[in-house]
Amino acid sequence: MNIEFAFNPLFSVVVAGCLYAIYRWVLRMRVTPRFAQVFLIVSIVLSLAATFITPIRTVSRPDTTASQTAFTQRPPQTTSPNTSKGGENQQAQSFTPPLEGTGEVVGSGEALGTGEVAGTEVILLLHRAGIVLVLLHMLVQFLWLLWTKHRSTFIAADEDMMVYETTHLAPFSFGRNIFLPAALDSTTHRHVLLHEQSHVRHHHYQWLCLTELLVAVQWFNPFAWLLMNEVKLQQEMAVDDDMLRSGVDRRAYQLSLFNVANDSGRWILMQTAFGSSPLKFRILFMNRQLDRRMVRRRVLGGVAAALVLCVGLTVVACQLNPRIEKSPVDGVWTMDWIRNTNGTEVNYPFRRHMKFIANDWLLVISYNTQDGHNMEFGFSAEEQPFHGDTIYNRKHQPAHYEVLDGGKRHIVVWERDSFQNAMVMGPSITEQWTRIERDADIDYILHKLHDAERQAHGRRILGVWELSPTDADRQLKPDEHHFYVFTPDLFYFIKYVESDHDYSYCAGNVVSRTLSYPSDSTLVFHGQPGIVSWHDGDSITVTLSFDTSDGQTLTLRRATLPPRLHHALKSTF
Repeated sequence: MNIEFAFNPLFSVVVAGCLYAIYRWVLRMRVTPRFAQVFLIVSIVLSLAATFITPIRTVSRPDTTASQTAFTQRPPQTTSPNTSKGGENQQAQSFTPPLEGTGEVVGSGEALGTGEVAGTEVILLLHRAGIVLVLLHMLVQFLWLLWTKHRSTFIAADEDMMVYETTHLAPFSFGRNIFLPAALDSTTHRHVLLHEQSHVRHHHYQWLCLTELLVAVQWFNPFAWLLMNEVKLQQEMAVDDDMLRSGVDRRAYQLSLFNVANDSGRWILMQTAFGSSPLKFRILFMNRQLDRRMVRRRVLGGVAAALVLCVGLTVVACQLNPRIEKSPVDGVWTMDWIRNTNGTEVNYPFRRHMKFIANDWLLVISYNTQDGHNMEFGFSAEEQPFHGDTIYNRKHQPAHYEVLDGGKRHIVVWERDSFQNAMVMGPSITEQWTRIERDADIDYILHKLHDAERQAHGRRILGVWELSPTDADRQLKPDEHHFYVFTPDLFYFIKYVESDHDYSYCAGNVVSRTLSYPSDSTLVFHGQPGIVSWHDGDSITVTLSFDTSDGQTLTLRRATLPPRLHHALKSTF
């Protein structure tokens, strides 16, 4: 079992609901108030933890029965002539990609669509907005209490507690301040003062503030609010028990409760009020005699039920959330060399080759760059399950790998019938890759592409646009799509291919160039001007100049990047 950190409100509601049910059926009115308070606060903490922590089950990768190709020949001891990286861009070097979970549900080959991503963002935004509203409510309560203190009349200081006379009908306390109504008879006044002093000694105000803060983070959980209300009730029961143990006459004390019972301050959750909690349960509890052996049984039963519940929910969550264990070749790699198996032909990549492996996805990038961001590169991505020492592509064709030097390098051998590569001829191909640190330039570009739709703010042209052919000569292939991506500082052209007969989900010649926007109708593309003609908000014509070539007029319509491309880009993070 392992855990992952993600926002999971449903799991939180289930945990809180089950713990609340245990409290109501096993503990309420049957155990001491102090133990009940501990159980309730622990329940709120557990439900809060369940909001952000989900148990997961790690699924082992089965060993493959296919025989591994023998690595009989040592690679040549020659360094690649093209392993140096191009110029660095200061903005990219300071870029830090977002931290995201790397686990994916077993069998979930489909990528998260942009609509689902947007829906998740809306949910998180609503969650944060709810927290802010609850905290604002707490602030209003605190300000109301301070205003009440300011308007009240100081009477005396008793045991380092400040006693005030207030115009409110219901007595209450917060912090070390006690507020008593003016029109109280002597007996009721004594009962109320002793009651509120007991609240102060037990630090009930601080516990209420902490409880409300815990509930604020899970404001969407109705059972969390019910648990907090029960905390207030158990605090009152604990003080009632103290009063009776101190020798106060039970009937006279209960009569005082009836005399000052008032709901005028019920919205103030941060106060402890003499008559604010349900009197029915308090009276019944004061008239009940608890059997110690029965209390111990209830306590043991409640704890045991909570433990069984936590174990059961953990097991169920693990079954519902399987994750494939990480492969030894997960990470970022660069190619050292490539050769056919018999070793007669060895080649070094003429462009920098990198590959990102995570979540059973493989993204391969080859690129040349002169100044960091202005680069041309090709990429391909596919879903490739890992089983033991074998990688399987979409056609379930194997490629065998061997990890060397404690995971710093690996060699992969694949059949040429399964893959195509123009660099090496022969029936099978061997490649050596070295683990490297993440490339800041590529990280920056991939992150910008993944978040391209979110860039559609500020200037209207920001975002993703798809090429619309204007004549037969520019008709695209059925499985080919051309995307133009405008971000605040970069421009991308992507040729995206998704074909059932091709092992590659996405491939193409990708161009990125620096970009600036003098106005909504003019842009500067790689130092050369471009003209934007707006037809409407979702359709434009752009005239661009590519280096020294003639200008090209493009008809574009607003679009989104394909979900599989999003998934491939996300796997790199």
